[in-house]
Amino acid sequence: SGIIFAMGSQKLLLNIRAEMREPARADAALRLALALYGAIYLAVVLLCGPSPPGLLLDAVPLGDARRLAGFLLWLHVAVSYAINSQALCSSLAASRGGGGDGGG
Repeated sequence: SGIIFAMGSQKLLLNIRAEMREPARADAALRLALALYGAIYLAVVLLCGPSPPGLLLDAVPLGDARRLAGFLLWLHVAVSYAINSQALCSSLAASRGGGGDGGG
């Protein structure tokens, strides 16, 4: 279920397609992005070996590196929230005839 959660950004495709210069290429862009993401995920799984840590930050030793990793993870979540919120608001505005840029 973790991989499905991590790849949840495909719901933004309609908004991204509305912003693209060539919207007809959105499907190809999504296929490429998901293939690359899947390949990177598979590489990480294979590199972790038979007993990976239960939590992401457990793979980072205590100290400054772990604090930096925690901050970067927090930053990732904050940016993801902002992107998802903008896409949702844009879609709602467009659906209500409010002139939002995003489709969907």
